[in-house]
Amino acid sequence: MLEIREVSKVFQSRGRTVQALDGVDLVIRPGTFGLLGPNGSGKTTLMRILATLLQPTQGTVIFDGFDIHQHPQRLRARLGYLPQESGFYPTLTPVQFLRYLADAAGYHPPDLDAEIGRLLEQVNLAEHAHRPIRTLSGGMRRRLGVAQALLGQPDLIIVDEPTAGLDPEERQRLRRLIVDIAGQGRTVIVSTHITEDVESTCREVAVLLEGRIAYAGSTEALRGSVEGRVWELVGVEEDTLRRIKDQPQVLGYRPGRVGFTVRMLNDGVPDIPCVERIQVTPTLEDAYVALRQQHACRQRDATSDVKAEYHLAR
Repeated sequence: MLEIREVSKVFQSRGRTVQALDGVDLVIRPGTFGLLGPNGSGKTTLMRILATLLQPTQGTVIFDGFDIHQHPQRLRARLGYLPQESGFYPTLTPVQFLRYLADAAGYHPPDLDAEIGRLLEQVNLAEHAHRPIRTLSGGMRRRLGVAQALLGQPDLIIVDEPTAGLDPEERQRLRRLIVDIAGQGRTVIVSTHITEDVESTCREVAVLLEGRIAYAGSTEALRGSVEGRVWELVGVEEDTLRRIKDQPQVLGYRPGRVGFTVRMLNDGVPDIPCVERIQVTPTLEDAYVALRQQHACRQRDATSDVKAEYHLAR
């Protein structure tokens, strides 16, 4: 079990203080756990703290009973980490690269070559095992990064934006692999801004917004928070769309056969001119977008209150 206790991180940037994380509290149990948040929400900072690459300004992280920042080597021996940007030696082949990483980590099992072969098969790189890495595509290099995160059969696996740069077929393969790995009793943390990655792999999720946890719980409960409130409006005219598209309750829109189809959140039947109104089953993305929009509204209201107090004081 991984326990994140009141973790905060402050950076100094160009003379300014930046609060990247603010009192993050989470308990992550074995299985697959999703961390959702937009770019700049603090996800990568939190992942780097969990990987012992950054020290928190405040708070502690406990894994399997020990403080990971007091005993970083104990964690690193059991950790697999895929950062957003993976570094490779371009002249090495995938097989040579994974052997090098195993040697650098002091990992010398008798069946290392067989393990490397299995990993490359799992990430669909077996036929490219002996090509120089510089000749591999961006998606292939991403898959090699996944293989290096799984090397040594770690107990805790952290993957930051795992499907970035992958085509749809590769994305599905990687999602299935993540589910299989978590089913072996290991803890897999998937940090992403892609809700589909979390919806297809995770039972538990936390949403990080502006360095704070806005939601933590099951993906099912998060979806359920907008049950019965999601509508699709078919045949919305362009002038109407232009008028409503920036409203907080609008979740998204797309061109349709007639006009636009607008997906929106509403407690009752929306009173918007259109051809047809359909109540639909919510997705995790609907609930996530709704949560972000509610958060943005609260932030705007708080800013307005502060401005009002300032003017009254004057």
